[in-house]
Amino acid sequence: MVDSTMDHEEQAFVVKVCQGLSNNADRMMDILWMIQDKFGYISPAAMTTIADATHCSRVHVEGVVSFYDFFETTPQGQFIIRLCDDIIDRHSGSNLIQKVFEEMLNIKVGQTTADGLFSLHLASCIGMSDQAPAALINGAAITRL
Repeated sequence: MVDSTMDHEEQAFVVKVCQGLSNNADRMMDILWMIQDKFGYISPAAMTTIADATHCSRVHVEGVVSFYDFFETTPQGQFIIRLCDDIIDRHSGSNLIQKVFEEMLNIKVGQTTADGLFSLHLASCIGMSDQAPAALINGAAITRL
């Protein structure tokens, strides 16, 4: 099924990724990562195409995307900041770090700056609790903030 809300490049890439992984729904995480790596997010139209290609429901695809903090459904900034929001980071002052980022960037968590440079998100765990408070900026760990 061709989803008319996707441009041709996105449509072709999503179909190619799914086919390259044998349209196997058990490879859903791999499919989603490849699409997000290419486009910076997973569009609703891409989710529909993935569901069709892998013979699963759209709800299944969206459930995987919405469950994981690192998947995005809207275009993101050039720099993606993910502040760890686990109990250890909160106890170590991550709430203050969040407020500083929000004030300096003039956005709230879940938003992107008007110039498209920065997106700010919370993540339930980034694997750096021993060096809290921590964040990932475009995947690079910044610790002891």
